[in-house]
Amino acid sequence: MSWEDMMRRILQPAGSVPPLVTCGYGVTTDRPPGSSNPHRGIDFNFVGGREARLNKSNPAVRSPVDGVVESAGEDKWGTIAIRDKNGLLHQILPPTPGM
Repeated sequence: MSWEDMMRRILQPAGSVPPLVTCGYGVTTDRPPGSSNPHRGIDFNFVGGREARLNKSNPAVRSPVDGVVESAGEDKWGTIAIRDKNGLLHQILPPTPGM
């Protein structure tokens, strides 16, 4: 499965607007205070990010992998964590309501 296919599986396009990478793995510039530096994940959102407000309706977020749910949004960020058959942990940080 390509990266584009993976993004569209997790966050389906909003109308004709597809998701895009908003912060790539290893990025060291413009990181929020307290976040990992370098960035240890890949963030994606819709074109325009928070300003476009396409996540405002809280669209469904789908799992990128088959596995066992280890966290279902209990932390302060709402992180969903899924462990795959190879033991890798995949974390999804869903859009914050109102974003």
